[in-house]
Amino acid sequence: YVLEREKHPKHQSVRLAKKISMLHEEVLMLLRLFVVASRGVVLEIGAYIGGATVVLGATAKEFKKGPVISIESGGAQYHTHIPSADKFSDLVRNVEDAGISEYVTLLNGFSNDPKVVESVKCAANGKKIDLLIIDADGNVGRDFAIYGDLLKIGAIVVLDDYVSSQPEKEQPVKEWVDRAVSEGSLCRIGGVWGWGTWIGIYTGDSSKP
Repeated sequence: YVLEREKHPKHQSVRLAKKISMLHEEVLMLLRLFVVASRGVVLEIGAYIGGATVVLGATAKEFKKGPVISIESGGAQYHTHIPSADKFSDLVRNVEDAGISEYVTLLNGFSNDPKVVESVKCAANGKKIDLLIIDADGNVGRDFAIYGDLLKIGAIVVLDDYVSSQPEKEQPVKEWVDRAVSEGSLCRIGGVWGWGTWIGIYTGDSSKP
């Protein structure tokens, strides 16, 4: 699927989304596949300006999946290739331009803000998370402790920065993931993808690692 992605009818739309995404194109293609297979909530923590969000929302729209919930703290980020003076405003605009606003709930704030947590639970409307994507500040342990009780057993977990040029992100992500795998709450799917994105399956209690 990934190796022959250029033959996929949606490859061009994914390539367009890649222009505003920090994730590798093969990861974006996999996200599309995971949404198609999902039967619950799609939660994205750290949407940046919406490259992955557009793929998630467009796929949810096409296959009547979701809900899709995306959290972004906002503020400026002077990235070398994809800078933003206001990440949340750019996220909103890109989602609107993609015509998927009604298919994505955008939350402006930090993932551990009680108001954001409550908003996620409200938008989930009793459903469990079946696809979790985290590409934020590297503190995946904190986010699992907060949202672990909403995770469905067998949920797909996508964690960026498992391998990264930023040691302050890579170290906490890698240490937490490796511990979670050794303790049995996560299992791997094919190792590391793209530029350093870890993908696996949630198999148990994520609050312990």
